[in-house]
Amino acid sequence: QEAMEYIDSCASYGIVPGLNSITELLNRLGNPQKKLKFIHVAGTNGKGSTLGFISTILTENGYKVGRYVSPTIFEYRERFQIQGKPISKAEVGRLMEIVAVHADAMEKENFAHPTPFEIETAMAFVLFAEKKCDFVVLETGMGGKLDATNVIENTLVSVITSISRDHMGFLGDSIEEIAAHKAGIIKKNAVVVSAFQEENVKRILENMAEKKQASKIIFVDEDEIRDVKY
Repeated sequence: QEAMEYIDSCASYGIVPGLNSITELLNRLGNPQKKLKFIHVAGTNGKGSTLGFISTILTENGYKVGRYVSPTIFEYRERFQIQGKPISKAEVGRLMEIVAVHADAMEKENFAHPTPFEIETAMAFVLFAEKKCDFVVLETGMGGKLDATNVIENTLVSVITSISRDHMGFLGDSIEEIAAHKAGIIKKNAVVVSAFQEENVKRILENMAEKKQASKIIFVDEDEIRDVKY
């Protein structure tokens, strides 16, 4: 209950795109994200179900998988999942306490206080590093390039779901500007997998993959999609 009251009280810090605050917070926590390997998912539609598919496939193949999602459907704890199961209320309280100490110290030392999403992202990294997850399937909160989750470096696969106009107050007025933000999750040597996209969006993703030296980029071929029934 105290943890939920704390995160609610942090809502006044709003949404602040950028990586400075999350970088400072994670430095103070010992950079748990550097011990993890990520499948990073951005896009407008289908992120949650794509995360569900990927993490379930990996879990069924015997890997220990952390899943970080937002927003949630039923309850807050769903943000932090291991092997497809939300963590306990006690774990939420414990992790919030660990991160809150550093978040509040930052404000006292004239840094910006981390936003709720930055606090939750840090909690997820602490949890998944503690539990020694083989893979973390990570959903961006908004956009990609300046999203708190994009502080990570060890990205194995950058997944881009279908892109359309969203969060225009933060990401830009055109689909090209929005696509450029989502493409920001592409990392050097990562495999890029994208849903079918409009031609102008496809070009932006291809250019970013080349610029960042991704290992390859794969687009879903709509003509190859078939219904499968068991």
